[in-house]
Amino acid sequence: MVDTATAILKAFARSDLETIHQLCADDLLLVGTDGDEFWDGLPAVMSSFGGAYDLDVEWIDRPTTRGDWLFGGAVFTETDGSKLPVRVTMIFAEDKLTHAHYSVAR
Repeated sequence: MVDTATAILKAFARSDLETIHQLCADDLLLVGTDGDEFWDGLPAVMSSFGGAYDLDVEWIDRPTTRGDWLFGGAVFTETDGSKLPVRVTMIFAEDKLTHAHYSVAR
C-alpha cells in the first residue's frame, strides 16, 4: 500500500493525470486544507488537477498503515525551493484510492 500511496502522492504533486486515473476510484473524495479544496468524484479531480502542479514531494518518514488506510507526513517542494509540510490520510478499497485528506502541518 505504501508504494501505491507514494505513486499517488507524486502523481498529485506533478498533475500526472494518467497515474491519478489509474490508481484512484471513480467515487474518489479528495479534501485539502483550504475551504475550497474539496473534490467529489474522479471527474472533478481530473478537471481540476490537469497542469495545476509541478512539485516535488517525499514522505518525511515511512507512513503508518492499518488495514486499508494510511497516514503520514510529507513535504512538498516548490520550484523556488520553498517547502510545505503536510499530513496525508489515504483510504483504499480494492487497491484504489477512495478518499484522501491533505492538511498543512503547522
